[in-house]
Amino acid sequence: MEKMLKIKERTILFREVEGKGWAIVVKEDGLLIDSYHHGFAHIHPDRRKIKYTKLEDALEAVISHIEKYGKIELEKLREEICE
Repeated sequence: MEKMLKIKERTILFREVEGKGWAIVVKEDGLLIDSYHHGFAHIHPDRRKIKYTKLEDALEAVISHIEKYGKIELEKLREEICE
């Protein structure tokens, strides 16, 4: 079952499936970060590896980013979370 948060007029959907992985979506900005299928957590569309392995840590990074900028600034977010 997915969960939803509203932060600064942004809708964040997230879910974790035990044994399979997790995903975070920011609907208004078209952001997808997940850990499905490739064996590591990554940001789309290029599947660049992120430094977080746990859903909670990645979600906190996304929330902090939205609180700071009011939306997803993709290149700035990549600087913050990618390896």
